[in-house]
Amino acid sequence: MILSKKGQGLPLNVIVIAAIVLVVMVVLITIFIGSTGKTGRELAECGNKGGQCLQGTTCDTNAGWAPVPGADCLTEAGAPEQICCAYVG
Repeated sequence: MILSKKGQGLPLNVIVIAAIVLVVMVVLITIFIGSTGKTGRELAECGNKGGQCLQGTTCDTNAGWAPVPGADCLTEAGAPEQICCAYVG
């Protein structure tokens, strides 16, 4: 009695499909991480929080300005320091 021995490995098409799925997942994760980083920076900008970047380190509360906590005023190196203030009347 001679038994037929067949390979028990994975078919080649299953390996190819798994590799394609893996590449697609890596691309989607990269796009998602890049988008969330950009969105986080945009949300932290002063103008998007209803404020204005004013020169100085404090807001003029006597003129009706209040500091906006957690807001960023993006400045270039060597530019005067700025603070994010919102007019509250």
